[in-house]
Amino acid sequence: MNAHLQQRLKNSPLLDGTFFKVAGEIRNFKNFEVTCVTCQPKIKILKANLDATSNLLKHLKQSHRNKFDTYIKHKSEKKKSVKRKAKSPLWKKQTCEKLQQPTFTFTHVQQAEFNRRLTRFIINTISPLSIIENDSFKAIFEGFNVDIPSRRTICRDMELLYESTITHIQAEMSKQNYFCTTADIWSCKNRSFLGVTVHWIDDNLERRSAALSCSRFKGVHSFNRIAEALDEINIKFYLNYKNIVSTITDNGSNFVKAFKEFNYVTPELDDMDDGAEDDEVLQFEYISEGDRNDQDNINIILPRHLRCASHTLNLIATTDMKNILQKNTILRSRNIHAINECSLLWNKANRPKSAEVIKGVLGHALSTPGATRWNFLYDSITQILKEKEKLPVLFKELDLNSSFKDAELAYLEQYVNIMKPLAQTIDLLQGEECCFYGFLLPSILSLHRKWTKMIDSSLDQVGLILRGCIDALNNRYGLLLNLECDTATIAAVSHPRFKLRWLCGIEDKKVEEESNKIKTKILNLINEENFEIMDSSPTGSEEDDFFEFEKRGTNKDVGHNEIQLLNYLQDKRCDIKMLNDYPVMKKIFLKYNTPLPSSTAVGRLFSFATMINTPRRHGLSDNNFEMLTLLKANKVYH
Repeated sequence: MNAHLQQRLKNSPLLDGTFFKVAGEIRNFKNFEVTCVTCQPKIKILKANLDATSNLLKHLKQSHRNKFDTYIKHKSEKKKSVKRKAKSPLWKKQTCEKLQQPTFTFTHVQQAEFNRRLTRFIINTISPLSIIENDSFKAIFEGFNVDIPSRRTICRDMELLYESTITHIQAEMSKQNYFCTTADIWSCKNRSFLGVTVHWIDDNLERRSAALSCSRFKGVHSFNRIAEALDEINIKFYLNYKNIVSTITDNGSNFVKAFKEFNYVTPELDDMDDGAEDDEVLQFEYISEGDRNDQDNINIILPRHLRCASHTLNLIATTDMKNILQKNTILRSRNIHAINECSLLWNKANRPKSAEVIKGVLGHALSTPGATRWNFLYDSITQILKEKEKLPVLFKELDLNSSFKDAELAYLEQYVNIMKPLAQTIDLLQGEECCFYGFLLPSILSLHRKWTKMIDSSLDQVGLILRGCIDALNNRYGLLLNLECDTATIAAVSHPRFKLRWLCGIEDKKVEEESNKIKTKILNLINEENFEIMDSSPTGSEEDDFFEFEKRGTNKDVGHNEIQLLNYLQDKRCDIKMLNDYPVMKKIFLKYNTPLPSSTAVGRLFSFATMINTPRRHGLSDNNFEMLTLLKANKVYH
């Protein structure tokens, strides 16, 4: 056992020998055995971990309750002893001498490997290249028998790493058949960038993602220039309207028009184009067609377009909510007064002195809403309501003349109760790794059902808001709620978590009818897609051959397909891995669940871009900015 481990054991109040002793030799501080001192002479062996001792504490609580109280006192004395030692002048002097005098040399890493690690450190920590010229940074590696590379060398290594990363992504994508992409435009410091991410499901049924572009977008954000830029990115990564199942964007009018003009799918077949073309609060104003050159854009074909579900739901809470409040003067007045009182606190929370007062009264800082997403407003109001008992004291400490009235707090509480299902739905659909397009239909149906149930409860003040939200949901997702969107329906059924369980959200008399329609649609889909069928359903092949099933169409395996579909729907397992037992349903799942419900993934790409585009790095060229952003976003591929 090395000295470092011995010191950690000595400092631990549980493992210093008073309550537990180490049994045997420690080879891994995260997995070793100890014996309970109190249980002796009986030998009680427990698993231990220096970073997690909950199982040892549980043993003391359950088996030696009196010793647990002793442990609390022992732990307190141990902390005081460590603090006294830290204040000792002799200890400080010895510590300073250790820091000033290196006690070892490191000669096992070759220079090339050191350069590789340093390059990744700069990329992953978003550090400026100037850090390698800092004297304190150089001092870290004194005695390591390696040389600090120059900025030029690091830049060259970054370029090589970027090329290999892109090649790796292209190689991974070449193995797949279906993709979805997300796209958006981000503006900062008088520059605009077009971000594109790609997503697919690998052979292990796991979600994979990569960032394809964060390129400079110059000039006006017109629909034809957006279409041209997207087409160039798709060509670079060998993507087209055939292997891209869909591209997800927000409801910006320029993106919507780009896909309407250059989409190979006719507008009436676009399942999700049933809502109005809405822009966010911070959306740009774009020109209509501008100087469109039809000859240049005639060969552009964009894939099927889907609108971001989280953005559409946000519009219900912002644009549609504003329209609801405009129709009722009393309700609008209540909303204004309640939000004004909240704004007083949020304004104070952004000032240093007032923020200290807020933290002193509440015990924590007060979050403030953002300008682009309604979720921030909902979370901020919820936080205020959790501390409503302390609000009178808080307003007094902040020297605010006004305070929340009971009617205003009642309004906010009912508002939060109504909007809670909406906020939860948005959070669910914004997922990436474990979220699939099949989540959309069950989520919207569940949201509609939750709001419908609320109508029966007493909502004197905000009943109009609830009814308005239901009407807005029906308007924006009418096709989904009426089960007229085949893509979303098939995606939900082919996901093992849902299958046909979500049908409980519709009228009981329609359940059997809709269930039969869905089964017929999937069987027809199998025939139309001409999937290569292999009979590997859980039922034996001999039994299948014994029965005479009606043959549909010209596909000789329709009987086997129908058996496989019925067995899949009756299978009680919900794990995605179960699809390996149903190859036909697996292929349907891969095609229809590849899209994400939301375009939040490209927003996460822009969060990296924001961290890179700091005041000290405004001089980065467009190419270097894109290279650093993509390297940071695609770190799993290098």
